Amino acid sequence: MSDGKSGPFYVLAVCAIAALTACDRPATEPVPAATESQPVEATADLLTLLERAGGALGTGQATLATDFAREGLGLDSTHAELNNLLATALAIQGQNGDAIEAAQRALRHHPDYALAHLNLGGIYFRLQQFEDAEMHLLRAVELDSTQPSMHRRLADLYRTIQRPEKAVEAIRRASDLLPQEATFAYLLGMSHEQAGAVAQALEAYQLATELDPSMVEAWERIRVVGEQIDTELVATASASLEKFHALDPQTATQFGHLRQAILSSPEDPANHYRLGAFLLKQSLWEAALNKLQRAAHLQPDDARLLNHIGGLLIRSEQLDDALRFYLQAADVDPEDATALLNAGSVFAMQGKTQQALPLYKRALERAPENPQIHYYYGITLSSAGKHEEARQILQTGLELAGDGQFTEMIQESLNTIPEDG
Repeated sequence: MSDGKSGPFYVLAVCAIAALTACDRPATEPVPAATESQPVEATADLLTLLERAGGALGTGQATLATDFAREGLGLDSTHAELNNLLATALAIQGQNGDAIEAAQRALRHHPDYALAHLNLGGIYFRLQQFEDAEMHLLRAVELDSTQPSMHRRLADLYRTIQRPEKAVEAIRRASDLLPQEATFAYLLGMSHEQAGAVAQALEAYQLATELDPSMVEAWERIRVVGEQIDTELVATASASLEKFHALDPQTATQFGHLRQAILSSPEDPANHYRLGAFLLKQSLWEAALNKLQRAAHLQPDDARLLNHIGGLLIRSEQLDDALRFYLQAADVDPEDATALLNAGSVFAMQGKTQQALPLYKRALERAPENPQIHYYYGITLSSAGKHEEARQILQTGLELAGDGQFTEMIQESLNTIPEDG
């Protein structure tokens, strides 16, 4: 990774990215839900309540999600998704009996709703009612075999009830659906180890650490399993664990929670994003980039997520990596000026003015009434010696800015442009 920053361009570009994305990019939190939680209104329709329940659940507000779901079910008590959302929210709050009732209500009206079977399977699993858990998880897989989480949950059950051969089959199906997932490689290793296939377990654990260098769970198993097989690999595992064991107790606890979230739901890009942001704070660059790349891989068409990741990397001065995410975001959403302005600013940071200018121009074409883009495009043109064009761009920006925050900055820039000739 390169920092490649260069003089005044570095200052102006940091300002550009900070001003444009600060209100849109969290520091260490996942990408916010598309729908923010709001008070329930008497006139709210079913779709609105469904969106709000899902949004609240996605931001960890289980009690609020319960309220929204119940309000919606007052309009339609048979709604499968609302009943299932209610079941999830209640289970999070430890109200397992009510959660089971809500999921069963969904299935009474929609017996082939796979997610309700998955939910019931998970609740029964936590209650150690394994026969009921298996019945519902198998039915979920039968109804929708395309979801890796269905097979992963089934593998968890089979390992718990000491049926490792079945667990191996299930986790391999999950891995076929979501290749290159380190958690699945780790769980495959656990299943092999339980079955007594030590060499296969070690191979799976090694693959898990190659796919995710922050997977301390796999490194730990390598140290145990590999002791009699591959002492060199054990030494590598010990060395790799040192940087994580060196974390202070509070930070180590937070790291453990973030790792557990991925183990519990590796299909969720937000979990990888959170851990990546955390690892950046610890200056563990390789491990951080690995997690951020995984989040982007799981949600490749989300320009906002890609911009968030670029912003995190910018603040850590990982400019080349940030640039790749910004350019990817621009490709995903060609109408969004944000990624183009950010990418241009990265080039400006690196002193690559000629690469920055076309990106600023494209950003301006997409958002011609944005005075901020006029400002950064204009001062970069001026720095490149294109004074007349810079003056025109900045003058237009000044007219658009009105009494906004960029008015004074644009005027000052206009005053500093030398007269040509």
